[in-house]
Amino acid sequence: MRAFWDATRERDVEAAMRLMHPDVEWISLRDDGIAPLDEGESVHGAEALRLRFEEIAGSGVVAEAYALSYELLDDGRVLVVGALRVRRPDNWMTTVQRWWIYVLRDGLIRRFQACASREDACASTANP
Repeated sequence: MRAFWDATRERDVEAAMRLMHPDVEWISLRDDGIAPLDEGESVHGAEALRLRFEEIAGSGVVAEAYALSYELLDDGRVLVVGALRVRRPDNWMTTVQRWWIYVLRDGLIRRFQACASREDACASTANP
């Protein structure tokens, strides 16, 4: 899990993709005003996720996520608590607290979801 966070902080799409299950699902938090991170539908599949990461990287928006803690839940999911700082080319910037929930399969990230609260993260589906 930490390797994924390191890769995203370094904006290393290839390193991040090596940690993804071929049938990965990314569920973004919508309607929080942090475009382009909250736009569009959930992403399914490694190639679609790669394209989404590249789209974000090429948008001029800089998104920096910082993990503050990692917690292994009883059902095997990993809960990450952290902060997301977003800067747009027009100099608009915000920092928000986030909870991310991860489902691993075969040592790879099968599903990850951004949530606005710990309660939302813990209530998300454990098995996609």
